[in-house]
Amino acid sequence: MRRIYHVIFAVIMGGFIGISSSYGGEPDDSIMTHQGDAVISEFKLIATTLENLKHTIQTHPNIAAEDIYKFLHQAVMGPAHFHPDPNHILQYLQFESEQLTAVAGEDIVERLSPLYSRIHLNALLEKGGSLDSLARAVQNSLMSTKNGSILATLLNEVINNDILPAHIERIKFSDLVRELAEKNYPAIHHSDKYRDEYKPHYRVVSNSQVEWLLETLK
Repeated sequence: MRRIYHVIFAVIMGGFIGISSSYGGEPDDSIMTHQGDAVISEFKLIATTLENLKHTIQTHPNIAAEDIYKFLHQAVMGPAHFHPDPNHILQYLQFESEQLTAVAGEDIVERLSPLYSRIHLNALLEKGGSLDSLARAVQNSLMSTKNGSILATLLNEVINNDILPAHIERIKFSDLVRELAEKNYPAIHHSDKYRDEYKPHYRVVSNSQVEWLLETLK
C-alpha cells in the first residue's frame, strides 16, 4: 500500500495556533499511517491525543514538562528515532528486560493517539509476550514522519487551553517548547523524577502492531 502523508494544517489567529476555539466542524485533511491502519482526520488525531494526555496526567500526577512533550512527540512521531536494524532493536530490548523492576497495576498498552501506543515491557512479559514479537512490532512501526506541524498544534493546544497540571507553569512549558522547536522538535528523555517514580520501560508502536501483538498473547 502506498504510504501517504497528507498534512495541511495551520490555523493562525492572534499569534496562536489552535483548534479548540475555532473549530466549526471536522476538516477534510487526513493522514494515512502504516499498512493496516485507517485513514484518520487531523481533527480526530488531535482531539483523541489530547484526551489521552489528560488521562496520563491524571494517572501520573508528578509528570514533568519534558514528559508531556515526550508524550505528544511519540503520539505523532512514533518510534522514528529508533535504530532501524532489527537485531539492534532486539538486543537492546534483551538488555533492558534484565533491568526491569515490577510496577504494580501496569497495563500492557498505554494509548497515545490514533496512530501510536506505548507497550510496557513488564506487563507484556508477564502476560506471556515475547521480546522477538515486540522487536518485530517496533521494526514494522518505523517510518519517516512529516507530522511536525501537528505536533506544533498539539503543543500550542496544551499551552493555550489549561491542560497543563497546576505544578507546571505555562511560561516554563512555553519556553521548553520554543527551545525544542528551534531544534526541529527532537526526541528527548523522560525527566529524572518521572523515571524514578514511574520506572518507564516501554516501546512505542503503531496501533495496527498493537493489535497484532495482543493477538499473539491469545
